[in-house]
Amino acid sequence: MIQPNEKLLPGNVVMYNHEDGDRAIKLSSYVIFEIATDKINQRSFSPIPLTPEVLTDWCGFRQFSGFYELNTNALIVMFPLNISGVLSIMDAGLDSINIKCPEHLHTLQNLIYFLSGEEMPVNIPNN
Repeated sequence: MIQPNEKLLPGNVVMYNHEDGDRAIKLSSYVIFEIATDKINQRSFSPIPLTPEVLTDWCGFRQFSGFYELNTNALIVMFPLNISGVLSIMDAGLDSINIKCPEHLHTLQNLIYFLSGEEMPVNIPNN
């Protein structure tokens, strides 16, 4: 379940848990408003854990020299292969920060957006 204090932004990808089956969806501002005003039950949504498949197949990371790496226009993001511990992020000037690895896809999307001002593309596979 998405926790009440979690920041959801338009474009975040989460799991929609429905009686017809679970599927990954990209949130629109309308759906976020419906969640915030309790018109849609927040329990209908759950975060998507970061896995090697999500990083590579959904987000375009590539395995490189002991890391999963993504180059955006503004950042280089490097996850360790076990997707835990410390995440390294470098900007175009090669200044870097190391932070705790996020556990969920929407948190990674928000992190990249907040640091670069750019959305991280996510290609949801056929559900």
